[in-house]
Amino acid sequence: GNPNAGVRGFGTWDASLDHSEYGWAVPQLYAELAYYDWSIKAGHFFSLFGYEAVASSRNFFYSHSYAFSNNQALTLTGLLASYTGYENWTLYGGWTLGWDTGFDQLNQGNNFLGGFSYALSDWAQFSYYATYGNFGWRDGGDDNSIQQIAMLNMSLTDQLTWVIQLDQLDTSNPGVSEFDTIGLTNYLIYRFSDMIALGGRYEAWKADGVSFFEATGGVNIYLTENLVFRPEVRQDWAPGIGLDEDTAAIDVILMY
Repeated sequence: GNPNAGVRGFGTWDASLDHSEYGWAVPQLYAELAYYDWSIKAGHFFSLFGYEAVASSRNFFYSHSYAFSNNQALTLTGLLASYTGYENWTLYGGWTLGWDTGFDQLNQGNNFLGGFSYALSDWAQFSYYATYGNFGWRDGGDDNSIQQIAMLNMSLTDQLTWVIQLDQLDTSNPGVSEFDTIGLTNYLIYRFSDMIALGGRYEAWKADGVSFFEATGGVNIYLTENLVFRPEVRQDWAPGIGLDEDTAAIDVILMY
C-alpha cells in the first residue's frame, strides 16, 4: 500500500528503512486514549477483521485461509473508536486511509470502518465488521468498494472451539480492479491439554466465478508456555482451473 514499497531503500514510510540484511518493518505505531466506556485509537494499527491475525503467535495454523490473504485488510492507518457502554455489546466506528498503508494515502484511500461484537451467551459471541469507500491500492481508487465479515465464535466445551466466518468483498473499478469474492471458513480446535491441541480448517472461497477449496489439519505442541511447534497438512483444490495440490509444513514460534 506504500509507493515503491517493493524496492528496498526507495519506498515510503517503513518501506524506506533499510538498515540490515532483512530491512525493517513497523507493523503498528499508534496512540490510544480511554475514558470510561470509550476508547479511541489513532495511528497505524492491525485491522479488526477475521479470526486469523497478522501476528503468527496468535494463529493456530502456519498457513492462512484464502479469505485472510485476499479479502481482508491487514493494517490500517487512521482513527478507530470503540464503545462498551451497553451490556454484552462492543461498538466500533472510524475512518482510515485505505488498506495496508503507512502514513500515506495511496490512490486517495478514504474509507469508513465499523462494526460490533455481541456476547450471545457465556459460550458464544457474534461479530460483524465492514469497510466502505476507497481502499487505496486494493481497488485502485474506487469510491464504492465494500468488504464485510460476519463471525460466530463458540466454545462448545471447555476444550472444543468452533468458529464460522463469512467474508465478502466487492471492488468495482472498471479496467483497474473488478474483484467479487465470497467465502465461508470453519475452524474447529480441540485442546487436549496445556501442551497439545488439534485443529481443522475447511474453507470454500469463490472469486470472480471460480470456486476454491482448502482443508487443513494441524497440531500445536507446546514444549513450554512460550515455545510452540505447528505442523500441518493442507489440500487445495479448484476444479474450474484444474488446481489440486497437497502441502505439508511446520514452523516453530518462540515468544519472549
